[in-house]
Amino acid sequence: MTGIFRLIHPAPLVVRIRSSECCTYLLRTLKFLGWMPPKQGIPRYLYMLYSCFFFYFPLIYGPFGLFRGLIGNLKNFSPGEFLTLLPLDANVLGASIKSFILYMYMTRVHETLLTLDDLDERLKTDSDRRKVHVAVARSNYIFLVYAQLYLSYTVSVFVVGVANGHPPWLIYNPIFDWHDGAGCFWLQTIFEYIVLIYVTSAALISDTYTIVLLINFRAHIDVLKDHIRTLRTDPQQTEKENYDELVSNIIYHKLILR
Repeated sequence: MTGIFRLIHPAPLVVRIRSSECCTYLLRTLKFLGWMPPKQGIPRYLYMLYSCFFFYFPLIYGPFGLFRGLIGNLKNFSPGEFLTLLPLDANVLGASIKSFILYMYMTRVHETLLTLDDLDERLKTDSDRRKVHVAVARSNYIFLVYAQLYLSYTVSVFVVGVANGHPPWLIYNPIFDWHDGAGCFWLQTIFEYIVLIYVTSAALISDTYTIVLLINFRAHIDVLKDHIRTLRTDPQQTEKENYDELVSNIIYHKLILR
């Protein structure tokens, strides 16, 4: 497990860790969702077909199916169940909208990761690199904590629904009725879980990517502060070297603000 999740621990300084590795687990989740197709060839088209079923379909059908199921089963709900599912419908709709907006601007996310790599070129000391290593580990750790919380929610609702004898989210299904035997019940239950696990994963990305990136930009701001504090403190440096270091810090600051 340590090897699989090694990035949640600060790497030793002898290992080169880039700031963009703060999104390692996040990018793997994006690939799982179908957001990162290969650039060319048959695998690209197969992956795009995968995206249609496991990205577009859950995010479009999820809010509609939940709302339609809520209306269709209105008479069967207790007040508590109704009040539980109603906010869920609104949250799933909001998660779908946020995910589509983020998907449209994924090129900016990749540009931000390239900017982090450019910032790494301005690290000078072991202290600088240690700050980046800690930030990368913290980012990946926070992402995994969020992932566990989101996954725990879907699993708990799934278990409670099955224990109560009905599908966990009662998503509308026009093909078959889950009341028609154990086979239909389990097909409906598994179908709902697949839809919600992809919707939840998309919500996970939308809710964490800014946190992950900001942690690493903050680390670079701390590094820049240290560089500014040490300006003109070395008596061995010439005026030209001090000036070049000042210019370098200004460029560093502009990269952070880009």
